[in-house]
Amino acid sequence: MNKRRKITEMRQSAFVGRSENLSFLRSLIPIRANEISIDLVIIYGIGGIGKSTLIERFNNELTTQKITHARLSARTQTSVYDCLISMYQQLEPVLPFTQFKRDLKRHEEIENRIFSRSDLPSPVLRAFVKSSRVALSLVPIPGVAAINELISAEDMEAQINKIYEIVGRKDGNYWIQPEVELTSHFVADINQYCARQRLVILVDEYEHIGSLDGWLRDQLFANLECYALLILAGRRRLDSPEWAEFNDLIVQVELSPFSEREAREYLHHRNIHNEALIDAMVDRADGHPLVLSLLSDIAMHSSCDDLGAIPKNHEITYLLIERLTRNIASELRSALEVCAVLRVIDEDRLAYMLEISDVGSLFNSVRIFEFVRIGSDGISLHETVRDILLDELRWRNPIRYDELNLRAITYYERLLAQASGSDLDRTTQEYLYHSLCADESRGLQEFLRIAEEVDNQWMTNKLGDLLRSMSNFPFDQINSKMWYAYYQARLDQMSGRIAAADPVYWQIAARTDIESLLRAYALSNIGMALCTAERLGETITSSQAIRVCEESQRLLPVNDPKRFVNYSSLASIYRRIGRWEEAIMTLVEARNMAIEHNNRYQVANVSFNLQMLFFDRTDWYKGLKAREEGLHQVPSETSGIRAALLGVTSAGLIWMGRYADATRDLSEAIEIEGRSNRYSLFHAMSISELGLALGMQGHFLQAHERIQEALVIQAQFSQSLGIQRARSLNFRGIVQFHQGLLAEAIVSLEESLSIRRTFNDNFGMPEVILWLGTCYEALLRWDDAIAAYNSVLKLGVGRFYYECCAIIGVIRSMLAQPDKNNSDNKKLRTHITQARIIAEKYEYNDCLAYLFTVVGHANFKLCVDTLSQAYKDTVQFYKLAMIYALRYNSLLLDDILVGRSPQLATEPIARYCQRRMPLGQQVLSDLRQWWATGVNTTEHSSAETITIIPTGISLLHAEQIARELESAAQSPYGSVLTSLDEILEN
Repeated sequence: MNKRRKITEMRQSAFVGRSENLSFLRSLIPIRANEISIDLVIIYGIGGIGKSTLIERFNNELTTQKITHARLSARTQTSVYDCLISMYQQLEPVLPFTQFKRDLKRHEEIENRIFSRSDLPSPVLRAFVKSSRVALSLVPIPGVAAINELISAEDMEAQINKIYEIVGRKDGNYWIQPEVELTSHFVADINQYCARQRLVILVDEYEHIGSLDGWLRDQLFANLECYALLILAGRRRLDSPEWAEFNDLIVQVELSPFSEREAREYLHHRNIHNEALIDAMVDRADGHPLVLSLLSDIAMHSSCDDLGAIPKNHEITYLLIERLTRNIASELRSALEVCAVLRVIDEDRLAYMLEISDVGSLFNSVRIFEFVRIGSDGISLHETVRDILLDELRWRNPIRYDELNLRAITYYERLLAQASGSDLDRTTQEYLYHSLCADESRGLQEFLRIAEEVDNQWMTNKLGDLLRSMSNFPFDQINSKMWYAYYQARLDQMSGRIAAADPVYWQIAARTDIESLLRAYALSNIGMALCTAERLGETITSSQAIRVCEESQRLLPVNDPKRFVNYSSLASIYRRIGRWEEAIMTLVEARNMAIEHNNRYQVANVSFNLQMLFFDRTDWYKGLKAREEGLHQVPSETSGIRAALLGVTSAGLIWMGRYADATRDLSEAIEIEGRSNRYSLFHAMSISELGLALGMQGHFLQAHERIQEALVIQAQFSQSLGIQRARSLNFRGIVQFHQGLLAEAIVSLEESLSIRRTFNDNFGMPEVILWLGTCYEALLRWDDAIAAYNSVLKLGVGRFYYECCAIIGVIRSMLAQPDKNNSDNKKLRTHITQARIIAEKYEYNDCLAYLFTVVGHANFKLCVDTLSQAYKDTVQFYKLAMIYALRYNSLLLDDILVGRSPQLATEPIARYCQRRMPLGQQVLSDLRQWWATGVNTTEHSSAETITIIPTGISLLHAEQIARELESAAQSPYGSVLTSLDEILEN
């Protein structure tokens, strides 16, 4: 029997109390039909109350009863990969794991192919490798340089591209980030079991879960079959809003102190039989298991039968540990000091710290203490005991405390040379922790450097893990405490919890006893929050928001990267209030600064903001150029900035007609965001836009599923009734319109508009009112339609696409009412000219297609015969309509020609011609002949174009390209020639 098992059995034999808790847990194991299912149990209580002991006991009972189960520790399993592998290793003797095993084998095969090459730098490989077996074979990098090289490698993108060259993009992405696919197949494999039999997953020390909370909730727990039982143990109730939807499946159990009977029973099990001593112990412990454990250890190591003058108050634990460490051998005391300084220890670490080659017996002496926890990566002290030992060491021997921390820094520097993947993150965190312990001021600078790098890359998970690793650090300096509070607020802000972040920022900004840089950073993030439509529409004026950003700029050093955040916030404010040129100039200034300092992250970040600015203004070409520049600068295929560039503003791609491109980019963005922070507003925005893209392609069921998913995520945040919700409802209304569900579409659009009006969001109203007008058109409510379109024009916010669409909507509605044509003929011509100028300037191909279609229809009424000028003009207008529709996409080409979407107000060319025979037949015949032999060209063309289809090629070739680009869309029609031939034959 190995020593670890022997110690575990010794502890189990001493287990007392908790009979009600154990009975309750046991009662959940049998599967009973027709009973309300409990799928999640939360065991919570103060430190030292016995949560881990209860979990350990129940875990052993499950083993004895051969109930399939796995146990995790949120403190030691700190990555998705770690959790999956640990559960797989525990469950694999029972479950076949068909898909998951195949995934692991695939990952190993890809890894072997990559590591067979000698031209990839080891830091790049270490950043992604999951296998310590491979990591240990890499060339070491000495000292702190490892951290700098691994965290901030500026050539990472080039090296990742090399990986793609070796194994291909798909396998490369899988090797770099296998967690999403691994999780999916892990769940699929265990669901085959727990759909029929009980399976238990226990997670201890849940207070350390950090960013893995979202993964465990949304990707694991939410997808498990009915007989899976999840048990979480931690210090706090599980009451975050993200878990609220599962409340009916959850039972929360608070552990209470031992009763007097249980306390006495525990002491008897520890071989303490002196009744007077037991009375004193019970009296002083007050039912707290950890205190009883410490009292027992004192009795075991000092053989004393009396507790002296230990008082019964909150200082008892300090006094007990002091008494305990006073009565043990000096070597064991030194080992406990090392255990207090290092957060996790094994024989190698203990030997290095004590400079002793053989520490086996000493290590075993430490781990038999009741307050020592045994984990997969070593042993650790109970947190309460560790905190007290640290306080005592710092007070008694500060020089020794500093020496141990400096030696720990050296130790972790050595490990950094070989660390990889999640091990690299953990080692970096330990290095940083001990840097702070050794010299708080210098360690703080290292902490700020790493935190800002993670922040700049929008890596929410990594920031959460970093903060979690520092959560118990006893900061002494006010600046350190406030910086930590600042980054906690920043994590809330990045995760969409603005209401939690705002008060912290304002408190920091108002302080006069902290460094000005920290105040500047807090003000900068306040400005970031104030620039949203929700805040500008509440009590904050644009001038107030601008002053906040300008004050932050005043406090910041000239070259501080935080200036870029202020530039972006100012530009967003200017954009919201229609000061477009100032917004552009602000971002151009920011881009020039980023280029001057060769800051690729910030070039990408500013490019994202420029893309968003131009897409919001509906200047598609300039938005695309900013997007291309940003993606070129992104240093990692998996960075948050790349996800933002691909995802947040892809609605611009949709309105350009590039549905397939938008679907592809949004899918990639969602994949990246999902690894980072599922419950973020950026993630919800991308999902919502993907729903719109799918809906525009005719995939209505998938579209509504995605939009609903976005709405659920948005409901987790304080902005749930804000602009992002309005945006998702707008998209829902557009999809419903294309389904032909006009009444439902109007309801969705009106709710969206109501939200925007609540926040005085004039900027966002045009895109909603425009589609309301389109619905009214489809219902033949012409006056309502014209009123809606005129409302768009009156807003005058400088979003030209929506204004152009509104003008064309007015034209359609006027032409649909013949009795108004004569009196408004001049006005109609003015509208046509105005719409054409705007659409040609900004290449709104769909607007031009609709415009030339309705003008062609109007002109057709003047045709007498095929020789008249009106006939020639009509055919020419239809030709232009078809070319511009082609340049938009093949779906609009079908709509314009034969009517893919019957609810569209513009009557398709073929249907209109069929109602005007025989001239209509000749028009269609002429169009067919032209399409068979013609070229994709117009009088108005430019080298600066948004269309992918080259000009100057044959129309047949151009159509082939267009249909290939949108091949995933649902369209019942074939080619233009096929459609026209069928119509002409009939």
